[in-house]
Amino acid sequence: MKLSWIAFGILLTLCGILAALFIIGETPGGLHIPHPEYPDMLQGRPGVETQSHIKWLGYAFGVIQFFFFAALVLFCLNKQGRLKKLKLPILLATALCITALTLTMAAYWTFTRSGSGQLFGGFPLPTALMFYALWPMQLFFVVIYVIYYDKAIFTSDDNDTFQALLRGHRDDVKEVADGS
Repeated sequence: MKLSWIAFGILLTLCGILAALFIIGETPGGLHIPHPEYPDMLQGRPGVETQSHIKWLGYAFGVIQFFFFAALVLFCLNKQGRLKKLKLPILLATALCITALTLTMAAYWTFTRSGSGQLFGGFPLPTALMFYALWPMQLFFVVIYVIYYDKAIFTSDDNDTFQALLRGHRDDVKEVADGS
């Protein structure tokens, strides 16, 4: 199966999840409840109570977004015939990002159920995992780009082709300016 159809299928899946989230809607009374001590004040309910019907859709949306990003990168490299060199690093970076997302979501679901005040690095554990694991994992894509830039992304052959096109374009511009 072509990579373009896989990317399109992933995009349709993302659209389906978004449609499901809109159709399902919110939990009745899920936004707020009266505060027990101050009746004029409203308070939020614990996260898992209000999100239990959609938490798996949210998690699936996050995982599939990483697959979609990887599919688009691989699709671009496949069009250039350079997929072989970068396929494994891209898939490894995607797996690391999905692992970090899974750990973050699991910590969040546990945190909202238990209400544990455990701190890590100055933040509650789910927030710390997002800051110290999920966000930095995405830098692997940047590192891959930097390391493989001149080997697989923009090679010296690409530069030669670009320079030839640039010279040809300059000649065309010069002809138009001369009135030829």
